[in-house]
Amino acid sequence: MSFSEQRLQNEFSRSVSSKLLTQQENEQIFSMVGQQCEVYAIAVVQVYLALPYSPSRWTKKCCGVACFVRDNRNLLYDIRVYNIQKRMVQLEQDVHRRFRYNTPKQFFHTFAMEDCQAAFNFADISEALRFKNATHDAIWRLINRIQATAQLPPRLPPRGEVTGTLQEAVRTAVKTASRENGGENSTHLTNAVGNTRDTTTNNSLSRNKSFTKRSPTHYLMTEITFLNCTKF
Repeated sequence: MSFSEQRLQNEFSRSVSSKLLTQQENEQIFSMVGQQCEVYAIAVVQVYLALPYSPSRWTKKCCGVACFVRDNRNLLYDIRVYNIQKRMVQLEQDVHRRFRYNTPKQFFHTFAMEDCQAAFNFADISEALRFKNATHDAIWRLINRIQATAQLPPRLPPRGEVTGTLQEAVRTAVKTASRENGGENSTHLTNAVGNTRDTTTNNSLSRNKSFTKRSPTHYLMTEITFLNCTKF
């Protein structure tokens, strides 16, 4: 990260500092978060847990400073609660695309951890709103990232792996034609497909001396078209 980028990141982090903390306390939080992370929201909270042995009631765990953090090293999001006096992390939760952050009250937010439910009781409603927005925005970014990756066109396999794919497609088509025709001419159909593949390749070479390699999809579609015409 360049010096200018680091300076912009530090300015952005300080713009979301908590108004309930002193400047020295905010600086201490930024120091504990680290230079490789960005702080999207910060708030003074009480942390409550619905422990496994008493899931129907909230048990107070601690008070601290909650931060919504983006780790630039691995592009992940975290919720962390820091203890300023002890300079330690009291709670940490990864935020992923299936993460659910609920806001039953403006100042009381809940979410699921690995072994129990957790809740934040915010000291300031404006900090609670900013924390909620930062969390929801991050979840939508993660969802959109997964959807964009899923919409990419499939990568063609290496040329060495195409033969098996073609053989499986031809074998499946031959079996289908054999069942429909009562087992007749299945051997002839298999040989014809093989001859067609060789003939198609040879004709392409003879038509153009400066032969350009065709994609595996071309040969697959040639064979499948031949099978469909032969069956009828």
